[in-house]
Amino acid sequence: MIGKKLRELRTRRGMTRQELAKVIGVSVRSVKNWENDVSNPDLTHASAIADFFGISMDELLGRDIDGIFTIGKMREDDRKKLDAVIQAFFAACRDDEK
Repeated sequence: MIGKKLRELRTRRGMTRQELAKVIGVSVRSVKNWENDVSNPDLTHASAIADFFGISMDELLGRDIDGIFTIGKMREDDRKKLDAVIQAFFAACRDDEK
């Protein structure tokens, strides 16, 4: 499942398996096994892969997230408004604990 997406991301960026392995901190064999769906990266490596390619873990796993709300798809001013609401919520929660 991850293999096809990983290969697509790597080749789109014009990287070799060796280059990706070096970035992620694993062996070339690990990258090859992941791309061929022989094995899957652990959470630490999957997270590093997603971060490197600028995608979510859902996208790396091949989950369809088109209909799911994501902060990354928001306009900057809307993100700031959402952040203000979240900050106010946590401030209110802290006040309730006192």
